[in-house]
Amino acid sequence: MQLSSFFLFLAIFTSLSLSAQITDTAWQNFNTDNSALPDNFVSDIEVTDDGTVWVATWGGGLVKINNDQWTVYNADNSGLPSNLINHMSFDRNGVLWLATDGDITRFDGVNWKVIRLPAKENIALTIEADPQGRIWVGTYDQGLYRYDGRHLKKMWGGYKSMDYGVNDILFDREGNAWLATRIGLLQYKEENWTLYDTTHPELTANVYYQLSMDSKGHVWAATYPPGNYARWDGDDWAMFQEPRPSATADKDFPGNYIYAMYITDGDEILGGSQYHGALALFDGDDMEEIATPLSPKDMGVSSLEMDKEGNIWVGSWKRGFFFLKNPEQQVSAALIDSFSQELFLDRKIKKQRDLTVNSPKVELWVYDNRKVDGDTVSVSLNGEWVIRDQLITQEPIKVDIRLKRDFDNHIILYAENLGRRPPNTAAIAIVDKSKEHRFTLRSDLEKSGTVIVRYEPEP
Repeated sequence: MQLSSFFLFLAIFTSLSLSAQITDTAWQNFNTDNSALPDNFVSDIEVTDDGTVWVATWGGGLVKINNDQWTVYNADNSGLPSNLINHMSFDRNGVLWLATDGDITRFDGVNWKVIRLPAKENIALTIEADPQGRIWVGTYDQGLYRYDGRHLKKMWGGYKSMDYGVNDILFDREGNAWLATRIGLLQYKEENWTLYDTTHPELTANVYYQLSMDSKGHVWAATYPPGNYARWDGDDWAMFQEPRPSATADKDFPGNYIYAMYITDGDEILGGSQYHGALALFDGDDMEEIATPLSPKDMGVSSLEMDKEGNIWVGSWKRGFFFLKNPEQQVSAALIDSFSQELFLDRKIKKQRDLTVNSPKVELWVYDNRKVDGDTVSVSLNGEWVIRDQLITQEPIKVDIRLKRDFDNHIILYAENLGRRPPNTAAIAIVDKSKEHRFTLRSDLEKSGTVIVRYEPEP
């Protein structure tokens, strides 16, 4: 599934401590037993800006969910040529395009139109609209086609060979087309094709299933099975690998078999494993597993989507789809309510500083900038302790913290004692890309000093 960004996303997993709080029981499951879902193999999910959820299945056709009303479209009651849907996407006019096991289909909400593929028994595996509104179709084993509204043109590949399978299509900011294939990554630029495979010194895989683009315009590709992700920065490739042993010990997780991916507004990658049924958050340095209800023995995640509310939608191979209400909303709501009452634990909070930084990951320093007098402090970031009951000296305590975008991140100094010279005073430094912001917070047994930090990326 080619995942696109619909909104400015409150980074739902910007804190690994938050992701650790998400358990498999937090998810809501929709399947053929408890809903109108016609098939438990969910191949793709798209959520539009108005909140309408579209669910493509591999066997039961298409489902539209709007205000809790479920509508099922299949080969018997609509213009679908097949109930086996592999992928779907919307063009610039909001028209839905479907890639099926047998031709492609256009649906404008009322009318259906089937565009026949030239080869008998052809399988359309992925479908995307380019900036000019043309429709590009990747097939299972017959290469790539482009449809301009009247004619279907073969763009790349041959006939009936796995080497000509196209798993995903992406258009970068320059309008160049990228293909994820079983023989490498293909770029179509100025009517020329360039293949990037393991002959390139930085690439360790030839099989890729997913493509996405970050806020800088870098193209990311999920490798399958070895490695994690490959990144094109406009000039060259880099490989990011962090395989870890899984609980089942038969495959590496989450380093291998990433089948679905989504890049958040904070440029963190949420990946879904085909075999382990789990999600993994990759921040560029570390990868953290996030629990889902899918058993490690099940074939797992087939598709990923996030709506404008920050809710997560996960399609599975054989257990329907799963929904996780944005846990950040719940955490933020409780936190904001606490702040609105001007209370933090048993004390009032007092804002003493505002600060804006340009990086989501910064280093927090806490130290005593005056005579060391036995001050002991705890420090909270958005309700989570990052420093707990530590004696501060002139040698800084240093911790890495992650900030939420477009959010008032509260760093609160909580005095565990008053030291020998009240109040409890701590010097704070926030290091943002080698730039230091230094200031002082003061707390006592009745109030806690806080600094509000906002992360705003550089233009």
